[in-house]
Amino acid sequence: MGARHGLVLGGGHAGMLTATVLARHLDEVTVIERDRLPEAPEDRTGLPQGRHTHALSGGGVAALDGLLPGVVEELVDAGARRMRNPEDVLIHTPAGWLPRYDRMETFLSVSRRLLDWKIRGRVLGNPRVTVRQATDVIGLTGDAGRVTGARLRSRETKAFEDLAADLVVDATGRGSHAPKWLGGIGISQVREELVDPGLVYVTKVFRALPGAERSFPTVMISSDPASETPSAGALLLPVEDGRWMLTVTCRRGVTPPSDDAAFHEFVRGLKNPLLDTIIDRAEPLSRLYRYDLTDNRRRHYDRLRPAPEGFVAIGDAHCSFNPVYGHGMTVATFGALALHGVLAQQGIAPSTARLAQKAVARATNPVWSMARRYDIRFRGTRGTNVTVLDRAVQAYDRRLQRAAMDSREIVAAQISVFELTGSPSRLLAPQILRQAMRRPRGTGLAEPPLTEHERAVLGLG
Repeated sequence: MGARHGLVLGGGHAGMLTATVLARHLDEVTVIERDRLPEAPEDRTGLPQGRHTHALSGGGVAALDGLLPGVVEELVDAGARRMRNPEDVLIHTPAGWLPRYDRMETFLSVSRRLLDWKIRGRVLGNPRVTVRQATDVIGLTGDAGRVTGARLRSRETKAFEDLAADLVVDATGRGSHAPKWLGGIGISQVREELVDPGLVYVTKVFRALPGAERSFPTVMISSDPASETPSAGALLLPVEDGRWMLTVTCRRGVTPPSDDAAFHEFVRGLKNPLLDTIIDRAEPLSRLYRYDLTDNRRRHYDRLRPAPEGFVAIGDAHCSFNPVYGHGMTVATFGALALHGVLAQQGIAPSTARLAQKAVARATNPVWSMARRYDIRFRGTRGTNVTVLDRAVQAYDRRLQRAAMDSREIVAAQISVFELTGSPSRLLAPQILRQAMRRPRGTGLAEPPLTEHERAVLGLG
């Protein structure tokens, strides 16, 4: 038998993790990337969302360390922030500020450029993995029964090439053309689900205030789904190099800020004095960056009949999420682990691709359900019908949120589910149900629960 070859389409987060998985089970792995990959932690053209806030949830941190042991510590050593949730997070909900309990979960606050650079360095250090840069994927080869490779075109020479592989994994992200590519070799149409909240977000980078370079909390201002008018939110995320990334989120019907003056006015319009103080005192380091591709979209490759051999979709190419929840990179990491599980069990066999795609879908489904549940709460969300069951779940979620204002146990359950370390069923545990269904207090803290050090940093005495 000749050398087994894996082909990964896309060299981003999902692609590099897929490459490290394939390199454990195949002899050669080729990654196809349309960009020229930077040799330092820099933004790149093919990743416009990279200039916005990113976090790797608690579940994602554990999964990433399972795939690339030690890489999380390397990221922390390079400046990424290990954040304790909710101890290091100030959360403002429609009911008020959430009490700041001791650590329940830990997530990683890091720029996308540093995260990708560290992962890429580890993966490409494996001699089994090579990357073809400045190369476009323009189609797949094979037929309706089996994908046998991909058709490529060099961006520099314009030359075409068909590259064969035993397994092709699409990790080209949210803009994947795989449904079209599969159609080109006779594979039936892929069914899609869409939940589009119409979200736009705009980000600006600031220098952290003196004394807060390594110690300031994340600040999260949640939109109000019960508002009669379109609502907005914000996220301040401390990252490496003493920088704060501030992203404002605009629901459908809210005009996004388009210049610095409008950005500052927008933040003041949130009527949150904490953010007002931050943008008045912090030094701007960047222009504004806008991002519009925020719908939740799931492609059901796992339901193709018959399922083609030799092809798997992973990460955003399979299922993309509203980025405001910060779950996309974690789900991609879960997908790579799911692929590893199937390959470890049976290697490359006639059923490998089908079983791997189903495993990726199983890893994704709970997060999809959660994103859908969150986004259908907002007026103007398109692409899905709200059922009677949905409305019952929304009513329970509202009671749960109000009850969380004076229940450490409910906060712990909510955070474990949001950080993707706990099952959503934890929110239906008998002790949680009892607390949610009592008459909840309904209001949180009137002022943000800042420490004395944080108040001093902000000049609040």
